Parts: sequence; C-alpha cells; structure tokens
Amino acid sequence: MRKTFEPVVEPNIIFDHVSKQFRIKHVHSLKQRVMSALKRQPIAEEFLAVNDLSFEVRPGESVALMGRNGSGKSTALKLLSGVLRPTKGGIYTYGRIVGLLEVGAGFHPDLTGRENIYLNAAILGMSRAETDARFDDIVEFAELHDFIDTEVKKYSSGMYARLGFSIAVHAEFDVLIVDEVLAVGDAEFRQKCNERLAEIQASGKTMFIVSHSAGQVKKLCDRGIVLDHGRKIFDGPVDTALELIKPKANTRIAGGLPYRELSSGELEFQKLPESTGTAHLNLYGSVEGKPVVSIGSYACAKLPIESAHIPEPVRTIDMGAFLQCTQLTEVSLPSTLRIISNGAFRGCSKLSSVVLPEGLEIIRTRAFASCGSLKSITVPRSVTTLEEGAFAANPNLVVKCYEGSLAAELLPKRLPASRLEVLK
Repeated sequence: MRKTFEPVVEPNIIFDHVSKQFRIKHVHSLKQRVMSALKRQPIAEEFLAVNDLSFEVRPGESVALMGRNGSGKSTALKLLSGVLRPTKGGIYTYGRIVGLLEVGAGFHPDLTGRENIYLNAAILGMSRAETDARFDDIVEFAELHDFIDTEVKKYSSGMYARLGFSIAVHAEFDVLIVDEVLAVGDAEFRQKCNERLAEIQASGKTMFIVSHSAGQVKKLCDRGIVLDHGRKIFDGPVDTALELIKPKANTRIAGGLPYRELSSGELEFQKLPESTGTAHLNLYGSVEGKPVVSIGSYACAKLPIESAHIPEPVRTIDMGAFLQCTQLTEVSLPSTLRIISNGAFRGCSKLSSVVLPEGLEIIRTRAFASCGSLKSITVPRSVTTLEEGAFAANPNLVVKCYEGSLAAELLPKRLPASRLEVLK
C-alpha cells in the first residue's frame, strides 16, 4: 500500500544549547595589575551573557525576543547574525539572513548615499545586479532623491535611519533580523517602516525582532521568547510574553514625575508624558526615603528639555533615556553614575559639553552618537567597557583619554589621530 508523508519543513533558525561568555577585565595597565595582585583582587571575571539558550524558528513565523535591559537579547541576535561566535552550543540557519542590528551599520562617512547603497547592499548579501534592480525603490522609500549624491557624513541621524532601513528591507532574504532600530526618525517615517514590516510579514517571510514597543510586537509577532539574565524563561504566545516583562509594581507619580519600585526596593524614573513642558529638568535623588538609581529607557526621549540635572545616587542611564532631546544643551551627571546605555544621549544635537564622572564603568554603543555640537569629551580612567560606536557620527568631536587606560588602548583603532588626545 502506498504511503504519503507530510513534507518536512526545515527551521530557518535553530539555537542548540547556545552560551556566550565574555571576559571582563578590571585592570588595563601594568600598575593596576601589580596593585591588584598585592591586594589579592581579581584582575578579570567571566560574564555569561547567554546561558544554554535553545529554540527553533520555522519559515513564516514572526518571533519577538523580549526581556529587560541586560537580559541577553542583543547578544543573541549578534550570535544569530554571525557578528559573535558562541562559547558553547551550535547555531544553524537555513536561507539568506539579513540583519538590521544597527541602522546605517556599514556606511562609510566619506562615500555618498549612492555609493553607500551599493556598499551596504553588498554587506547584506545582494549582488550588483540585484542592487541595480532595486536602486530606485530604495531611494524612493528613503525620500533622499536630492541628497543621494551627498556624502553621508553630512546626513542627519534621520536621513541615516531612512537610508539604512530602506536598503535592508529591499534586500532579498528569507529571514529578517531587527534589533530596536525604529526608535529613531520622525513619526511618519516610523509608521512607514511599520507598514513595510507588516508587508514583509504578510509575504510569508520569517522575522526575528527585538523591540521595547508592546504595540509593535503585538502587530508583527504571534510568538514571544523571553530572556532573563541570558536564560530562556518563556516561549509561547506573544500576549503572555508581554505580561511577563511588565513591571511588577505600579508606576507612581512624585512631583509630576513617574517612577516605579524595583525588586531591590530602589526606584527608577519612567517615561515622562509628551506634554511635559519643563525646560529645566531637576530629578529627585530619593522619593519617600527610597533612592532613585536609574533613569529608565526613553524616559525623557524627544522632550523639549534644555538642561537636566541627574542627582546622586543614580547609577544607570538606560537605553535612549534622552534620545533626540534636540534642545538639550547641558547635563550634569552624578559621581555615582556607573552605566550609560545604548543611545542614551543619541541625537542631542545641541549638547555642547558633558563631564563624565570618575567611577563611570560602562559606555554602550551610540551613547553619544550624533551630538553635533559636542566638541570635546574625556573618558575617565575607571571605564572598563567602551563599546564601538559610542561617539559615532560626531565628525568634530575630540575624545580625550588617559594613558594606560582602556580607552587609550581601544580608541586609536576606532578614531583618526586628529580626533584623539591622550592625557598623562
């Protein structure tokens, strides 16, 4: 008797017990190494960013990777796209994958928009013939007809975003990876991007998305994977996943400013309403006797703030906290600050000076990108993590660092000599 079988559909993505470990150095000079040895202090420690992660994504699925900041989402996407290699486990993919991990990644500032389209398209795996066929559609979507033959170093951050996104979504792919890239650009552009992503989803393409926008995730995805400290804690319906990452405590208001209580009992300031009209922002150091230790993701993004005073004991300024605050000219940072996260001050085009406190440990990518009025910034000796692109798209910025520090080791590889000054 003849038997028929259902065709086997191979997953587009397989994570098989994947782990990624980083080594975090605490010393960056011979003197620090000797002092640590005398004091019997460790000179480095191991950090497990992704821990035994396993899942599969099948063709046509739209999956959201979710979790709080530091949960391992971006590391997992970099592993998937091949930017990083796993310490343990295996990653298997089927079909052509396009990763939109950073809008405009791969652009060369001295090349024109036209030349960068061909460069970026090649990085995404497109042939010259494919790029020729899609060139007009890319330019039309980006709305850059009048600037396509202008060097991209003269582009605004919004123009960068439009061109980078347009190239990626017009590429030929089976899987699209998107990592929180739609927080830039104006509302009309973001709507246009969301509509394009909806078209890609409807066409049956596989999408793997990281986004802090619950509305965007609900529209585009039907499945959610939640990470916590690098481990998968949930894989299932996206509505359930969104419930899991909601704050445990209700957001409350103090002096017109929203905050929430963390599991530690400390406080974090939350997203300010768009109607906030204050030009000079003075945040509380404590509320009801509880210390404020964090400025939350996008807390003050795009508000008409001219100056901001961030008090002790704040330790963390989260992702996009002051994103595109285009009127912000000055900000005072506390001595307790330890982390400035991804894009914290990105697009603050009028920010002319900022003093980074000694004791600061981590400066994430794009933290001070596209701050066109910023002419000089000094990286403290205490910084132990300085991610690439932290000061990107600032052609006139001179970065100062101290001899023997981590910054003095890394920045000569990232910046031209004219934009770097090493202090003794």
